[in-house]
Amino acid sequence: KTLPVLCKPNTKKNIIPTVKYGGGSVMVWGCFAASGPGRLAVINGTMNSAVYQKILKENVRPSVCELKLKRTWVLQQDNDPKHTSKSITEWLKKNKMKTLEFLAKVLT
Repeated sequence: KTLPVLCKPNTKKNIIPTVKYGGGSVMVWGCFAASGPGRLAVINGTMNSAVYQKILKENVRPSVCELKLKRTWVLQQDNDPKHTSKSITEWLKKNKMKTLEFLAKVLT
């Protein structure tokens, strides 16, 4: 139901009432390929390199398998410091995950 609101004398405008809440947010990690969406992970608490590494460990390979990707798949991520930290870079190399250099980094 819309409610009439007087904006100017003799002018009515219909608006849809809204309810405001206290706010909040949900952070998720997800992946996708041409063949479809992969896993979605809900991130509890603060995201840091250790949390990101756990997310990769638990979700990338299972997503690759579920999406039936070939051995030539490449991981693309942005230049967020958590994605480019030394620990993540070493972990990706150790786990033989090829990454695509992010364009913003290439252009600078």
